[in-house]
Formats: sequence, C-alpha cells, structure tokens
Amino acid sequence: MTNFQRTAWLTFTIFLVGGATAAWSDHTHNTTLYLPTYTIAFAAFIVWSQRKRRARNYRFARVSPGVVSSPDGFEVRTSSAKIEYAEADRVLSWSPATSGAAVRQFKLSADSITAWDAPYSSDPIPLEKKQEIARRVFSALVYFQLIDAGKIRPQPPPPPKPLG
Repeated sequence: MTNFQRTAWLTFTIFLVGGATAAWSDHTHNTTLYLPTYTIAFAAFIVWSQRKRRARNYRFARVSPGVVSSPDGFEVRTSSAKIEYAEADRVLSWSPATSGAAVRQFKLSADSITAWDAPYSSDPIPLEKKQEIARRVFSALVYFQLIDAGKIRPQPPPPPKPLG
C-alpha cells in the first residue's frame, strides 16, 4: 500500500468516525446541528489541505543584458561562460557541466551548490539556503527566457535610493 493510499484511507476513516460521532450527538441532543456543521468543516479542511502549494514568484529588474536584480536583495548574472548568483557581498558561480561543447549545459540544483566563491569559501551553506538559491537562479533564468522570447518587457532597475 502506498503512502498516498494510506493517507486516503486514514482521511476516509476519520471522516466516517467523525460523521458517526456528529450523527450520534445530533440524535442524543435531538437536533440537526452537529452533522451539517461537521460535514462543512471537514469539506473545508479537505479543500485547505489539498490546495496546491506554489513556489514563490520573485520580481526582477533588468540591470543590463544578462543581469537581473531582485528587490529581495540578490542578483543573477549570466554569460555563455558562467552563471553567478550574488547576495550582499557573497557570490556563487556555476561553470558549464560540458566544457568545449557547442551548447553549454549547466547543472543547476541544490546538490550542485558546494560553497560560496572566495573569500567566503569556508562558510557552510545550509541545505535550505541551497534550495532557496537554486529556486532564485532558476526563476531568474526563466525571466531571461521570457524576455528573449518577447513575452514580457523587462522592468527598468529602480532608481538609486538617496543617501541620508
């Protein structure tokens, strides 16, 4: 039995036991309040628990060709030679997985992130941060692709904040 099947049967069993309890409460109190309330509440719970969890959408502004920045405080730079992710004063770089090929392929995943570039190469990167970085870079690459396809117009970078 798969995990999904176990969860489905457990949910069904909870629904039946709860429904029987609500029906028994209605019968003993001589009302029709508990069963309809339970049914509506359980249906709302099922809808809420099965909703699709979407990945976060990042906003970008095009700084120059191949460079976008996000109001979330990171920047992604691309070229045919490498992809860079910059956050504050730290930089992470990806080189092509296939060197010398006509089409360069980059392995972009949380597993491919090993360490920050120098001078922070000794600082560990937690798994959650690696996953967040991979999502951010992937989102930026999709943004570049949409610009190149003409599906969106790039947003200009925000004006610099005044000092003081």
